[in-house]
Amino acid sequence: GTLPTDEDLFRTISRGVRKGQIMPDWGNDADGHVIPEQDRWDLVDYIKTLSPRFKSEPAPAAIPIPEPPYPTVKEAPAAVIKEGRMVYRTLQCWSCHGKAGKGDGPSSNELVDDWETPIHPFDFTSGAFKFGDTPADVYRTFNTGLNGTPMPSFYDTILYPREAFSDLGAWKTQVNGKAMFSSDDLQELQAYVASLPTSADLEKMSDADKQAFSDKRRWALVYYALSLASERSGTPVPTRAGFSAARR
Repeated sequence: GTLPTDEDLFRTISRGVRKGQIMPDWGNDADGHVIPEQDRWDLVDYIKTLSPRFKSEPAPAAIPIPEPPYPTVKEAPAAVIKEGRMVYRTLQCWSCHGKAGKGDGPSSNELVDDWETPIHPFDFTSGAFKFGDTPADVYRTFNTGLNGTPMPSFYDTILYPREAFSDLGAWKTQVNGKAMFSSDDLQELQAYVASLPTSADLEKMSDADKQAFSDKRRWALVYYALSLASERSGTPVPTRAGFSAARR
């Protein structure tokens, strides 16, 4: 819900928005769309003059992004992908994005953005991740949310206890008269819920242990989302392109 950081704006200008879409990547020589780095930073400063919020609101602190445990989804163990699938189902990501991540969940045709314009949930199977497809990119999106859209931040809600899921009624949703989750799916979910720590267990954890436990879930969700992509393309520019250069 906060304003973008300068680095967020610079990243979007440099990388574009979703490879192959109308917003090109202005930091990529290979595609013929290139604006010198200093000009891109100057463009960031100009863009900030277009909204009075940048003057009236404090600069936000960027969320910490830990080192990804695996460089790509190919290196992620099957157990991590499975845990990510359970996190995806527990957080009800499927209600918008669909059971298989195709953007066809039961709420997919009811969503609107902050301007009341219909908006379709992202299809993870496309591989066309809007803000980059590295694990760190997807981690950032999941944990900040996307302003102006129904996509919330899951940074705080990821630390869910067993008691939060006493009723599995939500997972018995039917779409076009057919159950979204099979009896085997429900049994797997029930076993997963039974294995979760209780609220009392979480209270006994130190802040550091809570952070580590939460990040384990966050990364599992990231790698599961990446595993759904049937088409993958390279990131147009490196994640931190230009960030090492001092602004003049």
